[in-house]
Amino acid sequence: MPRRPRDIAPGFHHAWVNATGDWDYFLDEVDRVAWVRRLVQMLERMTWTCVAFCQMSTHVHLLASVPDESLPIGMRDLNREYSCDFNLRHGRKGTFLRKRFGSRRIEDADDLLGTYSYVVLNPVVEGLCLRPEEWRSRGA
Repeated sequence: MPRRPRDIAPGFHHAWVNATGDWDYFLDEVDRVAWVRRLVQMLERMTWTCVAFCQMSTHVHLLASVPDESLPIGMRDLNREYSCDFNLRHGRKGTFLRKRFGSRRIEDADDLLGTYSYVVLNPVVEGLCLRPEEWRSRGA
């Protein structure tokens, strides 16, 4: 059965991606910084605005304003480039991503607020820190 078409209309989008198998998406601070650098390059190239992101160990969440239908292209490029960097740096071969990125277009202001809260509170809900700002300062 084919996948349901993705909603790529302009607007705010929540996107996420996971590593495959038992691999973490980020093994250390170098990986985290490399991903942020790739994200910044992609945001500039695609003229997106990043509202929030959260780097968990096994996955990452991104909340962005996308002015056109470029969501699949931007996420493909970000994920491909980061995956290549990760595999090269860690001597890994093969597919790094579990599956294509997930995404959902935000419907309204309440949905935007709820999604923003979900993204930034992810490490708190998982019991990894007490407040969202602690997660960023810990770099974990």
